[in-house]
Amino acid sequence: MASLFAAHLDYLHAKIHIEFCNDAQVDMIGGYNTGSSYSLPDHIMLSLPALPENLRGRLREIQQLEILVEGKAEYFDQEGRYTPFRLFRETIDLSGETTRHQIPSEDPNNAQSRQITVAIPFDLRLPGWLPASQALDLTATSYGVMAKARLGWTSPFMMVPRKSSSNRSLASYHTTYLSSEFTRFSIQRHRRLGPVAGLAPERQERHFALKPETKDFDSPVECVVTVPDWVDVNGEEKSLKVSLRLRAKRPAAIPETSTPRQRSTTPSEGSDEIDMLGSVTELDPPESDEPTRDRSDSIDKAALEDPIYTKVVELGMEVEESERYSSAIAPTFLTAFPIPVAQPSQDGSEHPLIEPAPQAYLARTGENPDLERFRGERLRPCLLADDGSQRNFWFAGEGLELGDKWRKINIVLPMPAESRSSKSTRPKADHDGPFMRIKHSLKIRVVCKNVDSDGKAVSVILSTPIRFGTSLLTLPRASSTTQPSLPAYVQLFHENGDLRQCDPLPLYSGPIQVAAPVISSHAPPSPSSTPHRISSSKECLSSSPFPIPSYDSLFPRSRAQSPLTSDFGSSLADAGQSHRRVRADSPSGSSGYREDVESKYSSSAPTLPNTVSSFSSGLH
Repeated sequence: MASLFAAHLDYLHAKIHIEFCNDAQVDMIGGYNTGSSYSLPDHIMLSLPALPENLRGRLREIQQLEILVEGKAEYFDQEGRYTPFRLFRETIDLSGETTRHQIPSEDPNNAQSRQITVAIPFDLRLPGWLPASQALDLTATSYGVMAKARLGWTSPFMMVPRKSSSNRSLASYHTTYLSSEFTRFSIQRHRRLGPVAGLAPERQERHFALKPETKDFDSPVECVVTVPDWVDVNGEEKSLKVSLRLRAKRPAAIPETSTPRQRSTTPSEGSDEIDMLGSVTELDPPESDEPTRDRSDSIDKAALEDPIYTKVVELGMEVEESERYSSAIAPTFLTAFPIPVAQPSQDGSEHPLIEPAPQAYLARTGENPDLERFRGERLRPCLLADDGSQRNFWFAGEGLELGDKWRKINIVLPMPAESRSSKSTRPKADHDGPFMRIKHSLKIRVVCKNVDSDGKAVSVILSTPIRFGTSLLTLPRASSTTQPSLPAYVQLFHENGDLRQCDPLPLYSGPIQVAAPVISSHAPPSPSSTPHRISSSKECLSSSPFPIPSYDSLFPRSRAQSPLTSDFGSSLADAGQSHRRVRADSPSGSSGYREDVESKYSSSAPTLPNTVSSFSSGLH
């Protein structure tokens, strides 16, 4: 049975799939930019059966290889509306007559393996204006890539033995077309890069002069709010810091010249600051009497300088998230970006999308295919208290007194932890897509009482836009556990996107034969490595090329020439005496040391007759 199945085994049949690096995620920074592009390195994996021994001389090759990239946005609702939209589509050819990929007959790393896995790297370039990936109740934006390949034999013919009739199908010269699944990847947009570790993030603020939402409403207070330019949802601060500057609006019955103090025109002039945390709901008066008396004295002095017109009793704050939907493409999106001309039809008959959403099949079978355009908006409160209510702050006593002077209030709203629950009050990042937009606004509710009123409270609703986003982490994510199976992008591709070719290995040459150095037997020994020893005169005369005189012949006791000294010895003795006279006349002060050495060895001469010291000869 095994031979029967082996006879019909197709060695051109392969499994093809795509593996992405960086967890199949592309991080884009900043706004939508048509002049920038981002890189997503990945590779195509091919798994083929190894050839048997009788086919080891034949090779297979990838005759054609291309990838198809597509990005799409879809709108669908419960009424049966479905609108497909193609954002991006590109076909990249990775094959050619000069760059055909040949597949070896067996695995070079394991000859016993029955499978061969080939990885073909490529670089995917994406334009910088693509919206972020998202999946909500009514819209979805997704991206993916699919690979197509054609495999064949390098030569159409092959000699087949007559006895091997079962291998005739193995020598087929037909080609095989392969196609991978539509592999999805995600795009995440960030406002900017994250701060470097150890450095404080740069803080940019925006100032707004707020007016009541209700038109023709005479607000008793004037408010200037300071909020961050944008709030990092995943930031280290995990909070929203808001600064309010409040002052009372002068009643119309009181003229400008009736108050002794001139009214300040800017919020920064002489403003008192009050800090309030999101977890604090009430400011209690101080317990000790002395601080209370001091505070009352300061209030009395302030009342003389700044008349009180109104008092703020309560302050509420929340963030409102708005999701605006439309079943039709926004005209501004069509004109701002290079949209593909070939757009899919609603029924999928023309230019269909690759793997559309499941709602597409439900919309095609619906009874009302042509419905009117839908526009809707969903509002969701964010940054609420733990019980789901708005965060409120009460002022102690009768409230915060306001006059012509600006009063500053700092409020910190904690950011809820990340949760996938529908009851989570954590805001989403701002999004601007073809079918949906996500925006945020800061709602401030001020409850105040005028001094001249009979204790009637007035509620004022103030609103200002605020932006939420994310920052790109400069350090690797903790969730990134997959190890890349390919080297870095700069090692595989050039800056222009071309594949780098492997450098040729240097030609091997045999080792160079170096002759060993020959050490002469007559070379004098090194003083540092050879210990000092006293040898006999016979050994010295036998190994020295010229006769060496004895010590007595050079330095006799009577300073006279010894009768045993030869002419050669006498000449050396004369040279030694002249040398001693020069050293004695030198002003270096070493003559005394020289005489001590000579007297020392002259006194020891009788104990070792006819001997020469190795270091005594070095003195001359």
